[in-house]
Amino acid sequence: MRQAADKFRWSAKLAADAGIIPYKSEKGAWVTSPYDGNSWWTGGFWPGLMWQLHCATGDEQFQTEARRVEKLLTDEFRTFRCLNHDVGFMYLLSCGADAKLTGDEQAKTDTLHAASLLMGRFNPAGFIRAWNHPDQRGFAIIDCMMNLSLLWWATRETGDPRFAKVAQIHAQTTLREFLRPDGSVSHIIEFDPENRQARQGIRRTGILPRSPVESLAGVGAVWLRRLAHPYWRQCGLSGRVGDNRGGLHSGISARAD
Repeated sequence: MRQAADKFRWSAKLAADAGIIPYKSEKGAWVTSPYDGNSWWTGGFWPGLMWQLHCATGDEQFQTEARRVEKLLTDEFRTFRCLNHDVGFMYLLSCGADAKLTGDEQAKTDTLHAASLLMGRFNPAGFIRAWNHPDQRGFAIIDCMMNLSLLWWATRETGDPRFAKVAQIHAQTTLREFLRPDGSVSHIIEFDPENRQARQGIRRTGILPRSPVESLAGVGAVWLRRLAHPYWRQCGLSGRVGDNRGGLHSGISARAD
């Protein structure tokens, strides 16, 4: 841990000096996101890591760096147009961690702001819209399962059941439409935004190596809220994923009960 902390003290200074949210490193330097500026979906990972290091070491440098990036992320509320279903990734790991660890009221407010944005993406046809382009009105993505924790957090903090209800409905749609009988997982499905039907011919697009992992993590999070036993059963199916069409085998096993 000491060696890791020393490495991140050095690299956090590099990020702060550059004034960016690190996305990846190239040739010994941090590189920012490839698209969407500071609305890029991985923006919350770096401050989340900083909060973990702060907890492990007590070093105020990590808290300072986490809050520097939180400011960049909350500035995105004003630009707004690039924010999408991944506000859970972006804000629960950053502002949400700050609120939990320090009790900071502004951080809590910012996290609730993000939860309201995510809830606002809900289509009453039964899904959370993934992205913003007019041609993507009916697009939903498996990744969104890992953003639902932001909605449950908001219900727990406010007592308002609407957040959790949206999360539950989206999870039920995912269980019905994304997860195949053999345990493999569709990455993106396009729904008719006027009803609950997936559009034939383009309803199931591919499978990415991360899709089963996101399914396991997201569906598992639903089960932890004790919504229904079928979610845990699906964790077992997705954990044994073997998609003959895509040739993907996760090598993960999990019991269904």
